[in-house]
Amino acid sequence: IDVEAFEMNTNLITEIGISIYDPREQFTSMVPTIHNIHIKIQENFDYPNGRFVPNHGMNFNGGTTYLMKLHSAATFTQGLINHYFIKSRSGDVRTCLIGHDVKGDIKWLNTLGIKFPNNVPIIDTSILFSMSQGKNGTSLKNALIRVQIPHAFLHNAGNDAYYT
Repeated sequence: IDVEAFEMNTNLITEIGISIYDPREQFTSMVPTIHNIHIKIQENFDYPNGRFVPNHGMNFNGGTTYLMKLHSAATFTQGLINHYFIKSRSGDVRTCLIGHDVKGDIKWLNTLGIKFPNNVPIIDTSILFSMSQGKNGTSLKNALIRVQIPHAFLHNAGNDAYYT
């Protein structure tokens, strides 16, 4: 998961990115099926970044960008969380939340009223990267370069969620 905010007022969430890998959809495929979702927040559409953070809000590599009102985006995201973290947990599938410096993303989502169940397993790739590479330079871009994963248009929430 990834959240982007307006660089001049980080209380204004501009994008939500979600990538979902569900092994139950794999069957016999050797290539993972990943569902990528990119949401632009309609109320904050006219607040593009570009001064301190690249303006890649319209450069989603994964397909369709959905323009949603803030309330609809929160309701949709909460529905996905409920489906994958509550309903799926009752079965034999273990669900993890993955993000790069994910505490900030969770905090932003909480401001929208989005809640995660207690004790959700979290994998923070910035922490994993810093364990092997040191604390300096733990940006998503540096991590992707280090592990030689091709990437483009970082700071688009949908792209960042996918690359993470």
